[in-house]
Amino acid sequence: MVLVVAPDHPLACARFVGGEQLSGEHAILYDVSAADREAVRKLLFPQGGGFRPITRVPLTEAILEMVKAGMGVSILANWSVTP
Repeated sequence: MVLVVAPDHPLACARFVGGEQLSGEHAILYDVSAADREAVRKLLFPQGGGFRPITRVPLTEAILEMVKAGMGVSILANWSVTP
């Protein structure tokens, strides 16, 4: 999994990003089950906090365009964004 951000985002050059750096970011993510969302929240934000807000988008291409436009950040599988 990789964090996808706009080229001018403050985290664009970071090699590693933790949940504390993502807390409060606008996330653009696939629509996943409530159980999966909770698992990701616990993994990224064990001390609390989380993305604010979350926009659910069903298409990778749309997510990438929204992130590229600076509308938020996303977490996607590396293979889906490599091309």
